[in-house]
Amino acid sequence: MKKSIELESKITFIEQLMDEMNQVIYSQQKELDFLKKNLKDLQAQIKESNDSQGNSFPVHEKPPHY
Repeated sequence: MKKSIELESKITFIEQLMDEMNQVIYSQQKELDFLKKNLKDLQAQIKESNDSQGNSFPVHEKPPHY
C-alpha cells in the first residue's frame, strides 16, 4: 500500500511538472513567433529602404572599399 501511495505521489508530481513545462514551451513559442514576425518586418523595412535609396549593395556584404 505504501508503494502505491508513493507511485501516485510521483505521478502527480510528474503531471504537474509536465503542465508547467508545457506552459513554458507555449510561452516560448509565442515569443519566438513574435520575434520571427518582427525580424521579417525589419528585413522588409531594410529592403524597402535600400530599394528606395538606390543602394545596390546587399546589407550583408561589405562595400568595395573594405
